[in-house]
Amino acid sequence: MKQNNINYHRQYRPEIDGLRSIAVLAVVFYHAGFLEGGYIGVDIFFVISGYLITSIILKELSQQQFSLLKFYERRARRILPALFLVMLVSLFPAYYLMSPHQLKEFGLSLVSINLFVSNFLFWSEIGYFSQVASLKPLLHTWSLAIEEQFYIVFPVILLTLYKYNKKLIGPTILIACFISLIFSIHLSSTNDVSLQNVNFYFPFGRAWELGAGALTAYLMGYKQIGASNKTYSILGLIIIIYSFYVFNTGSFIFFDYFKYLQWGQILDKKIHHPGIHTLLPIIGTCLVIYHSNNKCFTGKILSIKLLVIIGLISYSLYLWHFSLFAYAKLYSIDEPSNNIYILLIIISIVLSYLTWKFIETPFRNKQQIKTKPLFITLATLSLLFIFVGLILHFSNGLYDHLKKSQAGIYIEASHSTPPLISECQNTKKTTYWDCIIGDRNTIPSILSIGDSHRLSLDFPLHKQLLSKKRAAYVNDSCSHLTNLINDPFCGDIINFIDSHPEIELVVMHYKYAKWEQISDKISIDKLNSLVAQLKSKNISVLIVYPVPVYKTNVPRTLFKLNKLNKDLTLPYVEHQDLQKKAIQTIDKITNSNVIKAYPDTIFCKSFVDNTCVTHNNDYIFYYDNGHLTVYGGDLVAEDLINKINIFFNK
Repeated sequence: MKQNNINYHRQYRPEIDGLRSIAVLAVVFYHAGFLEGGYIGVDIFFVISGYLITSIILKELSQQQFSLLKFYERRARRILPALFLVMLVSLFPAYYLMSPHQLKEFGLSLVSINLFVSNFLFWSEIGYFSQVASLKPLLHTWSLAIEEQFYIVFPVILLTLYKYNKKLIGPTILIACFISLIFSIHLSSTNDVSLQNVNFYFPFGRAWELGAGALTAYLMGYKQIGASNKTYSILGLIIIIYSFYVFNTGSFIFFDYFKYLQWGQILDKKIHHPGIHTLLPIIGTCLVIYHSNNKCFTGKILSIKLLVIIGLISYSLYLWHFSLFAYAKLYSIDEPSNNIYILLIIISIVLSYLTWKFIETPFRNKQQIKTKPLFITLATLSLLFIFVGLILHFSNGLYDHLKKSQAGIYIEASHSTPPLISECQNTKKTTYWDCIIGDRNTIPSILSIGDSHRLSLDFPLHKQLLSKKRAAYVNDSCSHLTNLINDPFCGDIINFIDSHPEIELVVMHYKYAKWEQISDKISIDKLNSLVAQLKSKNISVLIVYPVPVYKTNVPRTLFKLNKLNKDLTLPYVEHQDLQKKAIQTIDKITNSNVIKAYPDTIFCKSFVDNTCVTHNNDYIFYYDNGHLTVYGGDLVAEDLINKINIFFNK
C-alpha cells in the first residue's frame, strides 16, 4: 500500500474509551487499597495517549492541516480546565488540613504543575510507593507532566520527520522505544532507590510506553480500514487482565519458567517499575488497540455503555479521586475504612461526570469558548496558582500565621529532629565508631549502641555528658538485633571494645518492637551472649527499656486532634502489651553487670498515672511515631546520666 493511502484514526473508537475505563478504575482501586497492582493503569494510559496523539498528528499531516499552535491549543483545552478546577478546590482543604511543612510542599507542587515539571519535583521529594506519598493531594499530576513533556517534544519530531523523510518515522519511533526500554530495564534492575525513582518519574523511563502507542498508531496506517483480528484482540485483553494478577501478586505463578528466572523477585512491591515486566500491560494494550474494533468480541466488551461512559470521564476521575483520598487521609486519624473509600469513589465519579459535562466538554468546544478568552482565563489562573504556591512555599507553609495558634505545637515537633543525627549518621570514616558525643577533650569511657531510636538520644545525651565532663563513642544507626555480635554493616562490637580498653560501660537502646518479628530464642540468646562477653571483660551494660511507640505519626496526629480538642495518649497496659516480648526478654537478663533504665515510667507515670503521654504544655516528645524529639530525649537522657553517674561514682 502506498504511503499516500495511509489512514489514521478515521473515526471514533468506543473500545478505546473502554480501555480507558479499565485503566482509570485500576488506578482508583489501587489508591483505595482494593487492587495492589492497579497502578499499571497509568502505563495503559500512556500507551493510549501515545496512540491517540500520534494518530491525530499523522492524520492532519497527511491532510496538510497540522498546526503546532492548534495542537497545543487542543491539549490546553483538554488538560488544563479540569486540572485547574481540581487545583482550585484543593486550596481550601489544604489550608485547613495540612501542617506548615506539608503546606510548603503543596505550594511548590502548585508552581511545578503550571510549569509542567511536577514529575521532577515529586522525584526530588518522595518515592511514589511510600506511605507518606498518599498524603500529597497533587502527586498524581506526575503522569500529566510526563504527557505534557511528550506533547511538547514529540509533535516537533514527528513534523520534522514527516517533512523531510516520512519513511524514517516508524524506525525512529522504534529505535527511541528500544533505547528507552533498555534504560528503564537497567534502572529497574538496580537496588538503588534513587535510580528506581528516576526510572519511575523521568520521561526517559516512560518514553517507550508512549512510544509503543505511537508506533501502534503508525502501523495502523498500513492496516485495512475496519479490519480486526479476534484472536489477537482477545489475547491482548487477556494479557492486560493477567498483568493485573502479576502486579497484584508479584509472581508469574502460571509459568514455572519465569519463577526459575526469579522474575518474581523483580516484582517486589517496593517496586522495580517500570521494567521488563511492564512489557505485559504495554503489549496487551497495543494488541487490543491494533486488532480490535467495536464489532469484534473484544471491541464489543470494551464498548459496553457503562465502560464507555467511565472512559469518557476517566481524566476527571483520575484527577478527583486521588485528591479526595489524600484529604480524607489528612483529615482522618487512622487509615480510612473500606466503606469510606467506596463513598469517596462514588463522590469522585459524580464530580467527574459533572466536571466532564460542565467543564471539559464546553472548554473543548471552540464555538462555546473562543481561543482568546480561553488563553486569558487559563493564563490568569496559572499565574494565580504560581503566585499562591510561591507564597505558601516562601512563608514556610504560613509558619508565622500558624505558630501563633495552639496548633503551632506541631511546628516545634516537626523541627525537633535531634541535630547530632546528621553528624553521626553515615559518617563513612575509618571506623564504625568514631563519632564521639559529650566532652571531646575527654577519652570516652562509654560505648552507646543501637538503632535509630538510640540515635535520637545522641544529642540529649551529648548535652548531659558534656555537663559531666564525660564522653561516649557512638556509631551510625545499626540494628544488632539479628546479629548482635558481628554486624557486617556496623562492625564487630567486641573487637572494638578490645581495641579500646578505656571503655567501661555499654549503653544499649533499640526499637524493640522489631523483636516481634524475631523469635524469643534468637532475641534472648543474642542479647545474653553479648552481655556475657562484656561481663567477662569487666564491662557493665546499661539497657534502656522500650520507649512507648504509637501507630500514627504523633505530631501530625496531634495537629489534627488539636482542631477537635482531643489528645493522643496510650494506656500503660497497652504499651506493655505492644512491647511484651521486648520487656520479657530484658527482664530475663539478670547478670550482675547489667543496669536498667525505664523510660516508660517517665512518659507513662510522671505526667498522668498509667497513661503514656506524647507531650506536655510546651513540647511534643516525638517527631514521628516512636523517635523522640530533643525535648522527649532530654527527659530520658537526664535519667540515663543519673544512672551513669551512679555507676562511675560507686
